[in-house]
Amino acid sequence: MQTIIAYNENEVKEQKGFQNIKAKDKAWIDLIDPTDDTIKNIATYFHLDQSAVELVRSKSKKPQIRLLDNHTFTIFLDIKFKNSQTVVTEGVYLFCGKNWLITIHPAEVDLTKSIRKLLGHENKKLVLDSIEALFYSV
Repeated sequence: MQTIIAYNENEVKEQKGFQNIKAKDKAWIDLIDPTDDTIKNIATYFHLDQSAVELVRSKSKKPQIRLLDNHTFTIFLDIKFKNSQTVVTEGVYLFCGKNWLITIHPAEVDLTKSIRKLLGHENKKLVLDSIEALFYSV
């Protein structure tokens, strides 16, 4: 499943495809349990670093930040207690470019509700700032 939200100082709107994002807009692309084809299409379109894409495909859980030529790649862990004796960790992967942020994660991690709330009326300043403001908010 994917959610694509394009926004600027005047509006926040959901889009069908990432190819339709206007140059003046900032975009958040959220991929939940994407297929290899989806990852490949996103990686090709946004010129993502191939070694970072391989870490996503292998579901790496080693937290890191990589400052690359045209984007930043980050892995952080979502940590929850399954019960009083078991901790479950899920990798969350972020690619942050000039005006776009791509988040990739399993369905067990819910970013959609909180980010929609942030982009809504709760935090209008966020839509005026650079895409890094959204990156830090995640």
